[in-house]
Amino acid sequence: MSGRDGLIVIDGSELSGANASIPEDVITKGMSQEEFFELATSRVSEFLYGLELSPSSPMINFGFKDLYNFDQLLEEDPQRLLQDFFYVVSERLKASPLVVSILDGSKIYKYLENEEDYATLVDNLFTQLDTFEEGNLIKTEIRTALLAFGSKIGVCSFSGLPMIDDLMKRYGIDEGEEKLDKQQFAELLKPILQDIADALALNHLTVESNVTLANGGILKQLLEEEMILDVLRNVLYQLSSNSEEDVSFADVVKTFFEMNATTYGIPPYDANDESLVLLFDSVFSDNDFQKRAMDLSKDEVGDLGKKVLEKFAQELEANPLFY
Repeated sequence: MSGRDGLIVIDGSELSGANASIPEDVITKGMSQEEFFELATSRVSEFLYGLELSPSSPMINFGFKDLYNFDQLLEEDPQRLLQDFFYVVSERLKASPLVVSILDGSKIYKYLENEEDYATLVDNLFTQLDTFEEGNLIKTEIRTALLAFGSKIGVCSFSGLPMIDDLMKRYGIDEGEEKLDKQQFAELLKPILQDIADALALNHLTVESNVTLANGGILKQLLEEEMILDVLRNVLYQLSSNSEEDVSFADVVKTFFEMNATTYGIPPYDANDESLVLLFDSVFSDNDFQKRAMDLSKDEVGDLGKKVLEKFAQELEANPLFY
């Protein structure tokens, strides 16, 4: 599924109908739990643009072993277990999609091929890292500069790319406390970025971006959790009971969700973002939310709080938002 700015949204549909199997010789030999998860994550990655997934990732194995008689099924029918694994990962991605970027070096080349753009990049990175305005940086901060650059091009873990450690050794980045002025910083950073871009041009790499997609999936899961709904009811009831006389429930709950949006899988509110203003206005324009907050019983607050979550889920399912 395509996203914005060349990003790709992985929403679980990639695993639908995937023909995943375990080689017969592996089945005959038998597998430990660790070996199964290594194989399973490798198989999943093949269908997710090569995105590397850690077997210890919560998305991968959280609760999976508790859903089945894992050890028995691993011994008796590992093929079925692998299919179930694919299904569980697919459902989790449906609720909480991953937004990834395929690194091919092109975004780095744009900076390297334009002197003005590269100079601006160096100025921004150097200023960001020179927090004490000393006019120089320790050589080892090149690693931090790469992390900051990765964030700039929308990548979560640019400094953790496989070739980074080798490049740090090649250029002696981790050796000593040598200080660099801005020109020296620019001269050292450029060939490192060139090497990274060249390596990515030869072997594209899929990585998680620092962008999130809100599609209502998390909200739907929360709506099935009575404990979550009880906590929300109690918090909103306390806020409503302590509100001023002329304050509506909409005013109380809107302020709460503006401050706690991401906890519920909702994009953080930004008064300067028209799409978010429209989202919140659409949700809280419901006539039921215009009642005076201090007059509502706890049960009424609970019902209205649940309705808020439902409306956010409906709006985001119809019009998903990146943030």
